[in-house]
Amino acid sequence: MPPSQYLPLQFKPGIWKNGTLYQAQGRWYDADLMRWSVGALGPIGGWRAWGDSTTAVTGVPRTALPWMDNSNNRWLAAGSASKLYVYDSAATRFDITPVGFTAGSTDADPNTGYGDWLYGKSSYGTVRPDLGTPSPATIWALALWGEDLVGCTPDDGKIYVWDTSGGTGSVAAQLANSPTLVTSTAVTPERIQMAFGGRFSTDAQDRRTVYWSDSEDNTDWTASATNQAGNHTFDSKGDLLGAVKVRGKMLIFTTDDAHTATYVGLPYVYSFDRVGDNCGPVSVNAVAVAGNTAYWMGRSANGFF
Repeated sequence: MPPSQYLPLQFKPGIWKNGTLYQAQGRWYDADLMRWSVGALGPIGGWRAWGDSTTAVTGVPRTALPWMDNSNNRWLAAGSASKLYVYDSAATRFDITPVGFTAGSTDADPNTGYGDWLYGKSSYGTVRPDLGTPSPATIWALALWGEDLVGCTPDDGKIYVWDTSGGTGSVAAQLANSPTLVTSTAVTPERIQMAFGGRFSTDAQDRRTVYWSDSEDNTDWTASATNQAGNHTFDSKGDLLGAVKVRGKMLIFTTDDAHTATYVGLPYVYSFDRVGDNCGPVSVNAVAVAGNTAYWMGRSANGFF
């Protein structure tokens, strides 16, 4: 084709999917690993393999946490439904899965009604009522207690700690005296560890109760007049999912609403306030903190918050 017949293509930047392909004429309708710079389309770039790509991990890691210990060694923790791994700065992988760990589910399962199981399963047009309970994918909650890694999964329910001073020859172990049947865990700015939706000692499990340890001692969860351990039960119709740190507070989520925990010291230790209704995230990993703001994807297609 002669150069005089070349025509410039003026595509607007960004993805537009609020309609059909015909309605999206002159716009990009779909993309993968792309970005826009100065109004032009280009690849994201910067991707490269890290670590031993010939040895696959077990399961699908859905949570990762990087940190540096007190000796300036870099670590990366990654947890799947059945394993907990750490990588050192040379990208060497070590299996630190706790002894007796109860594996969960790699993928979510609607476990009820239409859409449950593979395409073509059962007969077309057969009514399948919504009578079961959906099963979410297993997600690790990972945090740092100083230089040590702490975490749990809702399927296993125990809080574990991996002591970096023990080296890669050791595995994570259950945190002494901590609650069980825990959904998630987090460490506050006051060096207090929180456990969500479990039980402590002889208490009955309550998916709306948060327990927290004494300050600077995450092995002391028994409340007394001389420590800061305690618990609080939320007035909510949702189940606790977990929390993130933002603006010096803990932003705590249930499947239905959001609350803040503000440190006030003894005797109450924390003050709790509801800050949102009908805004529970689709999962605790759907929450991202940027600066002084938390953003998350809501459940049941009710938007972003």
